Amino acid sequence: MPIQRVYSLPSCTLQIEGISAEGDDKLSILTGFECKFHHNGSSISGGRELLDHLIESTGKYAQILQTKEPIVVASQLVSLEPIGLNLHKLKVKSIDTRDDTKVDIEVNLNTVQLFDLVESIDSLCTDPQTLLNLNVVIASAISATKSVVSLLPTLIGVSSLAIASAVLFLIPTPKPEKKPEPQPVSLILPKIIDLTLKV
Repeated sequence: MPIQRVYSLPSCTLQIEGISAEGDDKLSILTGFECKFHHNGSSISGGRELLDHLIESTGKYAQILQTKEPIVVASQLVSLEPIGLNLHKLKVKSIDTRDDTKVDIEVNLNTVQLFDLVESIDSLCTDPQTLLNLNVVIASAISATKSVVSLLPTLIGVSSLAIASAVLFLIPTPKPEKKPEPQPVSLILPKIIDLTLKV
């Protein structure tokens, strides 16, 4: 009986299918996976080889992103590269299961969307009910990014605050209105006397 596992994040959903080698509910043999990206509706699907390449490239890229300027990380089937400030291009060489034709898929991810992908893969690598014998080094590379994932809301908040401060700095300070200066009594008194005489 097929077994499914679903790892959902705000930006993407990773679903894997497989069977159990022991006849229990632990998924130990992968038959296929699909990763759907919610921001543009694109998806990646394939078998164990493509999943291994996705895990490896994503893990390495995320580690580099923590420590220095991102660079291109590529394997035979998956590559990640920076294409702008907080923007990353994921390229995947996949196979259309309907007719076995090769399909090249490109997905642009901002940093939050990238780390949602990292978190979904980390959930897969650390799931005790999914025993796919994933490379320990690859899995630990993904796990090492957890600290960055947990800091993302804080970093985003700080960035928003900095942007708001910059905008406020550009707004000119309103100048106080000049109050009319009081007239001396010597100027007001003749006017009062004049009015009194007219009455």
